[in-house]
Amino acid sequence: MAICAAAFVPQLLDLTGHPELQYSLYGPAVASGEWWRVLTAQVEHHGFLHLAVNGTSILGFAPFIERRIGGVRLAVASAIAGLFSAAFALYFSWAGYTAGASGMIIGWLGLGLLIVEARWRRVLLQWAVFNVIVSLAPGVSWAGHLGGFVGGLGCGALIRKSDVTVPPTRFDLFDRFAPVLIALGVMAVWVAIQFHLPGASFPR
Repeated sequence: MAICAAAFVPQLLDLTGHPELQYSLYGPAVASGEWWRVLTAQVEHHGFLHLAVNGTSILGFAPFIERRIGGVRLAVASAIAGLFSAAFALYFSWAGYTAGASGMIIGWLGLGLLIVEARWRRVLLQWAVFNVIVSLAPGVSWAGHLGGFVGGLGCGALIRKSDVTVPPTRFDLFDRFAPVLIALGVMAVWVAIQFHLPGASFPR
């Protein structure tokens, strides 16, 4: 949340321009070499309301997941969800400016659905339905949300299958294969870019 707030400072200092567009996900810019947009778009927000809504979700939901898997694993899972979110957004919204932490947040939702107890799973399912509705609203990146959810499901599947019964809690499969998910996320971003390059033979 602190990183998101820091990324918002340029907008506070320049109310007439659009400094956030320099760090948002924008396909043609990424293809031209501005690869950092894949990462910076995860913490950039388009306006204070956007930041406030996502910030509330971060502060309310992240600790819920962090208590179960730890801070380092949450950071890794966030990166994985962010990569898949960016890949889906690039493929389906190539020429649009996409930004926000919601891809990572919904990634936590996908992760949580696979690892929490039954009573909490019902709550998360209700939240999932709400987010599906929100994702269909104009101006919301449904593709980024879907990609983040897919990345989160991958993380949750590895954690669920890990040995979490022997103290201290272990997450063997996730710790071992998280780099593979990161590599798949990077590859998904690369493939999404290739789809839109001139002369690409991929279906669009």
